[in-house]
Amino acid sequence: MAFMRSRMHKKDIVIFILICLLIFNFASNYSKLECQSIFNPIYKDHIDERPVLFIGGFPRSGTTLIRVMLDTHPNIFCGEETRVIPRILYMQANWFNNQKEAQRLKNSGISRKVINDAVKSFLSQIIYNRHSSANLSMFCVKDPFTLREMKFLDKIFEGSRFILMIRDPRAVAHSVVSRKITISGIDNTNHEAVLKRYQKVVGDMWASCQLLGRRKCLPVKYEDLVLQPNQTSHSVMDFLQTKFNPGILNHQSHINHIIVSKLGRSTSQVVKPINTKALTEWVGKLPKSVSDRACELVPMMKVWGYSCNADPVFQNPDKLVLKNEELIPYIGYFKQT
Repeated sequence: MAFMRSRMHKKDIVIFILICLLIFNFASNYSKLECQSIFNPIYKDHIDERPVLFIGGFPRSGTTLIRVMLDTHPNIFCGEETRVIPRILYMQANWFNNQKEAQRLKNSGISRKVINDAVKSFLSQIIYNRHSSANLSMFCVKDPFTLREMKFLDKIFEGSRFILMIRDPRAVAHSVVSRKITISGIDNTNHEAVLKRYQKVVGDMWASCQLLGRRKCLPVKYEDLVLQPNQTSHSVMDFLQTKFNPGILNHQSHINHIIVSKLGRSTSQVVKPINTKALTEWVGKLPKSVSDRACELVPMMKVWGYSCNADPVFQNPDKLVLKNEELIPYIGYFKQT
């Protein structure tokens, strides 16, 4: 146990113990599955099969903005980041990526299916029990790094959908460094380190998204969302097969009815109407040695349609955005716990 503590963060140990207990429960009762449910009737009544939308990408890529917009829809619930879901997904991946550990599980009678069912049950309790409304047609999870396990989530949650948020990596690097955003395993003082990590993480997510296909995974560029929110949000609703609700375009009017924490690093931005301020904040702020090699550090920039020019040109924003930017100086901040 001392060895395990040395390899894991303390905050992960509780999660590890909980999920191990859940897996033990599945393994010890699995032989009964063909004749009866391992859940008692009360527990079984809480098993929900409504579709789940997973929103992910690299931190500071607009994941909070799109989830707040979706939270204004009467039939969708996203809420704040769960924080626990990415950790559970990380642990289950490690169990089978390690050949010795996988063999030990097999010797214990714990198959991949047992693990999958246990993890699905655990995640379902978190996803579906955060909101009690029976009127919801879709639940939404916004934990940026969950999409690293997109293929696994697609396997255990039938009918699930994924939105991959993409943003100019230079803007992301500037935001992470200037705001000192803490991301495990990343030096948040080094623009080049952030860009390299962005290439790896989002590049892998992109590959999984392409593999699943456009019916299941929709890439959304942050720049499109803030420049052309009407067109982009309609595309998102079409993807989700959900009727468009105009409140999505005016999320700030509903902000006191949406779960937005003061602790969130994006809160000060998403309480405002959709605007373009963040699009160019990074221009001229990156070290020249990094800015000049951006497309070398992140080759996928060209695939995603970003120019290697250090001073990008954006299309004109739609009328709604122009109106929002006129109003922003007169909009006060809300109070939220």
